[in-house]
Amino acid sequence: MGLFSSEIKVIIAVALSFTAYIILFFMASTSFDFMIKLMTFKRWKLLHRLVYIGGTFILIHSLLIGEHLQNWNWISITFAVLISFLLFLEGKRIFSNFTTLNSKEKKAKEEQ
Repeated sequence: MGLFSSEIKVIIAVALSFTAYIILFFMASTSFDFMIKLMTFKRWKLLHRLVYIGGTFILIHSLLIGEHLQNWNWISITFAVLISFLLFLEGKRIFSNFTTLNSKEKKAKEEQ
């Protein structure tokens, strides 16, 4: 029976990785200037923001069935450090966006 006779965590990992593959496929196929003009920038940007979902699915996949991440060795420690750094940068970006939005809202209220 193949995949459907596997453990539930393997089925989940494969489903997540396949979804991430589809997201990355559409991102790669729309990464040309012609496609930006065809889709309009707003829709293109929305599609390309799915990279965060795809990346999360890939990370979950690797944690579920990644043989090298099951035990703490140099690969898993490096992985954890790099993911921590990535999460730090994303948090910093999100925080700066919120502070920028808040300052624009305060400025708009003061002008009224």
